[in-house]
Amino acid sequence: MDARIALQLIEDFPPSIVDVATVLIVCAAGSQSSINRLDGHFRLSDQEKRVMRGELTGPTPEGAPFWAMFRLGKEGAVRQKLNLTLGPAELWTFSMTAEDMALRERLYETLGPSLARKVLTRRFPGGTARPDIENRLARIEEKGGGGFDATSKRSVNPASVQPGRVLRDMLRLVFSGALLEFPANPIGHGAP
Repeated sequence: MDARIALQLIEDFPPSIVDVATVLIVCAAGSQSSINRLDGHFRLSDQEKRVMRGELTGPTPEGAPFWAMFRLGKEGAVRQKLNLTLGPAELWTFSMTAEDMALRERLYETLGPSLARKVLTRRFPGGTARPDIENRLARIEEKGGGGFDATSKRSVNPASVQPGRVLRDMLRLVFSGALLEFPANPIGHGAP
């Protein structure tokens, strides 16, 4: 019999379920208490504890690291850190940075999810526009669009000065490079 159960924390499982699990996949260990609980059940090696503490970082352009244990019956178990590689579309789907989420949502509203991901993956195949957005914010700050506010004598976050302008610039950048690779007028409108 094969039973699959998925929860966020190892603490959510009763010990009787953990004891009979044939496959355990850890994407992020969470707290030290979760690592201690895993160690209590599976006697983790020092290397496995180190992996749990610092190497399960979530999805990146290089992939999504996770630790897995596969019980093989009489043969024992295989326990290993693995890396699930994701393509650009998946990276864009799962990106949780504020910058990427704002850009993705704006394009979803304009183009629909499927075409928006195609546009994003062609323009930003690494799964993020964050470095480009940060560079644009730095240029705005250099031109006086952010930085030091002389009247209040405090620093101003450039993102709070004109976030709409940065997002519009990024949308223009996306459309200018990416729509050249699609049929003319993919959404029934002229290019912005």
